Amino acid sequence: MMNNGGGKASLREAKLEQRKMMYNNRGQYSYTWQTEMKSACFSNPLFCCLAVFCSPCVSYSNRQEALHGDMRFYTCCQGLLPCSGRMKEEQCPKVCLCLEVSCCFPSSVLATRYLLQDEMQ
Repeated sequence: MMNNGGGKASLREAKLEQRKMMYNNRGQYSYTWQTEMKSACFSNPLFCCLAVFCSPCVSYSNRQEALHGDMRFYTCCQGLLPCSGRMKEEQCPKVCLCLEVSCCFPSSVLATRYLLQDEMQ
């Protein structure tokens, strides 16, 4: 008997393999950034104040910018967590991102950081 969800399972397995490969490559990334952490607040003090008082808003904006405004590429925590891709993000990505930055703030920041590193490497 054929499994009707076979196509979805193989697609999920392929995405999982891709995530594992990217995760293994992250150890080789450079840890230098254009602006060092110790001078970030001095280079853009207004943005720094905004980040202190409204961190989820800044995280939301940073992820949208990292995705180049194309929310089709959004996945919850960009695939870092086991629930990623299973929350129907493609149906309402902006609401899902809003929930992510509110409920899983540290993971959202880390996901954006990895997204930028993956793109720049």
